[in-house]
Amino acid sequence: MLGYVIGTMAISLGGLQVGAHLAVFSKGLLRKLPFCWTDALAVPVGLGMWIASVIMAVLIKKWRGDVLFACVLSPPGAIVRFWASRLGNPIFRVFPLGTFMVNILGTATLAGLLVGRYVHSGGNTCDVLKGLGDGFCGCLTTVSTFVVEVRSLRTGHDYIYAGASIVVGLCLTILILGSYTWVQGAGKLVC
Repeated sequence: MLGYVIGTMAISLGGLQVGAHLAVFSKGLLRKLPFCWTDALAVPVGLGMWIASVIMAVLIKKWRGDVLFACVLSPPGAIVRFWASRLGNPIFRVFPLGTFMVNILGTATLAGLLVGRYVHSGGNTCDVLKGLGDGFCGCLTTVSTFVVEVRSLRTGHDYIYAGASIVVGLCLTILILGSYTWVQGAGKLVC
């Protein structure tokens, strides 16, 4: 577990540094390119892709659980994360409360969905559970924003924020999955 946490943090912080260096390197190149028209197209194209995902989820049963439900449920997760961060982060300057809340909520939801995948017998329920986990929770939780915020906080505050996020998330996961395993036993994952 410790290796996974350290590895994830190291890779994420390394990716942040590489991205920062690439941004500085490409700054002169990107200024010459006109990107104004792409901003105007982003919302209608994104909405069109989401509508296409909904239509495909209704019509194409084969890809529902693997891809389509995740595509349909991703935008609500991203929207909840955006608004929670926007409204919650300014409350405490030394602790990004909005990001903390969505990461903890997403972690608890993922643990609950995993319990649901042990309980349900298959079919559309399994596809929805996978879509909620991969799509909604995948966009609700955010390692990238978490790492940027850890990096931007003063020393001391960054350790408190990162430590609280990791410890509370792990404790919730152990509580939810452990409670189920303790009562029901560790069975085979149904879906």
